[in-house]
Amino acid sequence: MSHQQPSWFAVYTKPRQEQIALENLERQDFDCFLPMAINPYQRRSEKKLRVEPLFPRYLFLNAIADQQSLGPVRSTRGVATLVRFGMELARLPETVIEAINRRRDPASGLVRLDPVPVEPGDKVKVFD
Repeated sequence: MSHQQPSWFAVYTKPRQEQIALENLERQDFDCFLPMAINPYQRRSEKKLRVEPLFPRYLFLNAIADQQSLGPVRSTRGVATLVRFGMELARLPETVIEAINRRRDPASGLVRLDPVPVEPGDKVKVFD
C-alpha cells in the first residue's frame, strides 16, 4: 500500500540523546519534532527549571516513507531504532501531533502541562 501523504513516525533514541538524534536527523533533511516541557515534578531545591523532552527517549519524524528512505534513521547518531508494530513501522495519527502542538506556548515553544498538585506526604494511588 502506497502512502503519498507524509506520516509521523516515532523514533526511539538512546538514553538522554534526544537532542543529538534531533540535530543529526535534521542535518539529513528529516522533518522532526521533539516536544519539550518544563518538568513539573522537580525538587523545590533546584534553582533552574528543568526543560526536558515531553516523552523521554522519543521524538517524531514526518516523512513519506515511499519517497524518503528511512534506512539511514537507524544508523543516525543518538537513535536506537524506529518504533514498529511487528514488521510494520508505527505511524502516529496527525491528531496526536496536533494535540501536542495545541498545548505549546507560542513564545517558548514548550508544551504546557497541567500537573497534578502533589505535596510531600500526600497519599497517592498509581494506576498505571
